[in-house]
Amino acid sequence: MNFSLFKSSQPLAAPQQHLKSSIRDPLEIFVGNLSYFCDEKDLYQLFQDYSTVTNVRIMRGGEQQRPLLFGFVTVTSRQELLEMCLLLNGHLFLGRHLR
Repeated sequence: MNFSLFKSSQPLAAPQQHLKSSIRDPLEIFVGNLSYFCDEKDLYQLFQDYSTVTNVRIMRGGEQQRPLLFGFVTVTSRQELLEMCLLLNGHLFLGRHLR
């Protein structure tokens, strides 16, 4: 195995720099504990009742690209995003409680 593929010639970033670069979008919310049967359309329909949804992504992995039970929803309003967090945290959706 060629371990040189994993070597980085650049030094690691300072923790503060890493945190700044890892923040994707301030109006993007992490949605966890999704059902295996949930798709982007289901998630979009749930969140569109609370805000204007601009993007929905369910993360997938493995050879068969199975859902990883979490995703991200991007909305247009910070106030609506905060309200959604309060209303949907623990909400039963497709047999599972969202987090």
